[in-house]
Order: sequence, then structure tokens, then C-alpha cells
Amino acid sequence: MKFFFVSIIDFLFTKHHFLDLKNHVISNDLKKEIENLKYHDISNLSGAKKEWHNNLNRLINKLKKNRLKDFLRIDVVKKTMYVSRANYTLQELKYLPTKKYLKENFVGSPIMFYKRPMYSSQRIHHQFLLYSFEIEFENFIKDIDIIFEFGGGYGSMCENIYRLNYNGEYVIFDFKEFSILQKYYLYNTLSRKSFNKIMFINDFKNSQSIKNKVISSNSLFIATWSLSEADLKTRNLLDENILKNFDYYLIAFQPVFNEIDNLNYFKNFMQINNNINWQLKEIENSISNIQKQYFLFGKKKLY
Repeated sequence: MKFFFVSIIDFLFTKHHFLDLKNHVISNDLKKEIENLKYHDISNLSGAKKEWHNNLNRLINKLKKNRLKDFLRIDVVKKTMYVSRANYTLQELKYLPTKKYLKENFVGSPIMFYKRPMYSSQRIHHQFLLYSFEIEFENFIKDIDIIFEFGGGYGSMCENIYRLNYNGEYVIFDFKEFSILQKYYLYNTLSRKSFNKIMFINDFKNSQSIKNKVISSNSLFIATWSLSEADLKTRNLLDENILKNFDYYLIAFQPVFNEIDNLNYFKNFMQINNNINWQLKEIENSISNIQKQYFLFGKKKLY
């Protein structure tokens, strides 16, 4: 009964894509990418890796059933990367100094926040994260040339950053299944000029050019509840290739995920990378009211 009631509420408070006057484009290349997706064998996996690849299989199934245009209503998307309703949304909304960046679009059929149906919880949440970071490093966006986001969800953080008049390059590292969501979402929400500045990568092959840009430019690394949900092998791979080279860091994480003690992991990470001024703080006005969650801000030391 409760599930039925929630489903009705979600449907009523959804900005359905079919009501939009704009044409939401699914390119032939993207259709081909979906057609070529292969299910993952998870029989020999465990922990965080098994959980994520099981999620990917569920997403693949939905994409092959032509659910791209309303992907934000897919259960696995709502579970892993989309805040549709949460107790902390009102607190985050009150924390924001301006509402001018909160206008929601129809792409993906976003679920609006039932207590403030002119906004979506996801939009509020990402603007809250960015504003929290800007308090620590005022007006940082105008000084950044390249952003590397590890785990880009469906592209919402990227779109929110370009809403803040960001003009630089953007790299999203993610599973190829999520890259499909990102390409569809960002192509239909950003200008062509901004979209063409985004690179979608799924591995570190031929990544030297990105690393060179990160080293030679003002760069920002973003990982909001993504690095803390990756297995240790993936984290080490990221660390070996690019992670130590940024000027700024915006990381958000939960203290424990599956078998990994994240709080201890990030404390060790701070000690090893001592060329960065780190600020580890519990998140206020947000999900810390339910379970402790943390920000890790970083800014390269000036010698």
C-alpha cells in the first residue's frame, strides 16, 4: 500500500519528458552504444564491486527496453544517483543564498520535491554541495581550467557547474553505462559549446593528455559519494594515474561502505598527500542528521 501511494506521488510530481516542448535527442551513436552493451558476469565478484556491477546489469536491462527518455524514474537510478525526496532537502534549500540556479528541466523526467514542487531535491542537493565548497574557496569556478569528476552520476553535477558560468573543460570518469546517461542528459541540457568541452572516459588508457592538462592548469577533482563507493583496486588505479595532481578537491563520503572504512582511508590519504591543505568536516544541514557524512576539501599549498 505504501509503495503504491509513493508511486502515485512520484508520478504526480514528475516533470514528464513527453510534456516538454523541446525535442530530447537520442543520437544514432548513443542508440548503438546501448545496443552494444553487454551484461556483466558477477558470479566471482564480491563487496562494492559486485554491488555496482549488479546495478549496472539492472540499468542495462532498462536501457535496452527504451527507458532512456525517463531514466530518472528507473529504480536503480533513483537508488544510486538520484535524490527524489529526503528529509534533509528543506534544510539544504534554506542553506542556499540564492534560488536562481534551481530551475529544473524535463530531461529524464525528474521527480520534483513534493514539499517545494517548483524544485527537485537533486538540484537542491547539488547546489548545496557546490555552495558549501564555494564558502571554503570563494569564487573558485572562475579560476578553474579543467574539472575531473570521478563518478558523474547522470551528469547533474556537471550541468550545475556549467550553470554557474563555468567556461573550462570537464572530464567525467565513469562506467560506460553511466556515460550513456551523461551524454544524453548533457547533450539535451547544455549549449553545444559547453557540451563539446566535456570528455567522457571509462578507463585510463591514453589519459596522459588529460594528466598533462591537470598538471599545467588550475584543476579541480570532484568525487561526491563515488570514490568512497569504489573498491580499493579502482582507488589505487586512480591514485597512480592522476589523483595527486590537482589544485583543488571536493570530496564527499560516508564513513563506511561495505567492507571499507572510508574515514580511516581518507585520513591516511590526507597524510600521504601532504602538499595539500585539507579540511575534513562533518556535513551540516544535510544528511548528517540521519547518518554522519563528511566533506573533504583540499587546496594545494603555496610554497
